[in-house]
Amino acid sequence: MKVGIMNQLTEFKASGRPALIRIHGSSTNHEEALNIEQDQLSGTVSVDLSSFETGMKFRDQHLYQEIFNLTRFPKSTITLNGLKLNDSNFNGILDLHGVSKEIIGKQEFKPNTDQNWTYRIEFTVKMSDFGITPPSLLGMKVNDQVQVTVSGKMH
Repeated sequence: MKVGIMNQLTEFKASGRPALIRIHGSSTNHEEALNIEQDQLSGTVSVDLSSFETGMKFRDQHLYQEIFNLTRFPKSTITLNGLKLNDSNFNGILDLHGVSKEIIGKQEFKPNTDQNWTYRIEFTVKMSDFGITPPSLLGMKVNDQVQVTVSGKMH
């Protein structure tokens, strides 16, 4: 059965040194091609990387040009192969910055009605695993690990 996504939100949270560095970015611009068969979810979810916003236009421009390199890599995709809806563990393949790697994390799927579910998937990305150098400026440096959360409703 084909699955539709509503109200999807992808967020990332990064921290760094000094400890005051906290960066939060979010996007609601997604494309999905998902199916559920026998309580297992398969397919892809892609996010338009140019749609992420951090609340600072200068930082967003740096993110687009220097970190994401949008001219070469305009989107990121998560591929799911038989994700069990009743399991608390998540695994999939993340394609980011031209590199595909397995990701693992936590998930939560809750039925709202017979046809609607809310979901939340959390995982950590190590930027260097995807060929991305963590940004630094004047002795301040963003940590290599970034927490990613994808949440929303599906029907």
